Amino acid sequence: VVGRLRRSMDVTLKQGTTPLPWLISILTEWSNAKKRTTTHDSHQLPGTGFVHRIRSLFDRAADQPHSQHCVLLWRLFMLFEVEQGRLDRAKAVFYRGIQQCPWAKVLYIDAVEHFPDDIEEVMSVMEEKELRIRAPLEEVQLMLQEERAKVTDTN
Repeated sequence: VVGRLRRSMDVTLKQGTTPLPWLISILTEWSNAKKRTTTHDSHQLPGTGFVHRIRSLFDRAADQPHSQHCVLLWRLFMLFEVEQGRLDRAKAVFYRGIQQCPWAKVLYIDAVEHFPDDIEEVMSVMEEKELRIRAPLEEVQLMLQEERAKVTDTN
């Protein structure tokens, strides 16, 4: 059944003119992979074909002209790489995403959440793109420190 569904989705993906079939396919594979894993401690999938299949779908979708400018695709791609513990790949996805969607503030916000050590770099890129920053850098850093303190207090 799964094989037939994948073949059917592949045909749909080749004929698609919107990012929706790509997102459905990616989320279906991601959900199936999470169901099949036995690790309940984290979101990280075991180093099997699941990760490679999902990453391949993300890469193929990101290369399609009709889905390159889909902000949700880039956000999910970045989240997937973060969940896999691949911050280097997630950062590369962030930069690819802002090349395709430089207007999407949510990508920058996600980057600040996922890479708090690189906040100055992210904020300088936002300034280069002439995106409005409503809070000074020092204030944002203070808020992040407070957030980290809350997380460590609850653990």
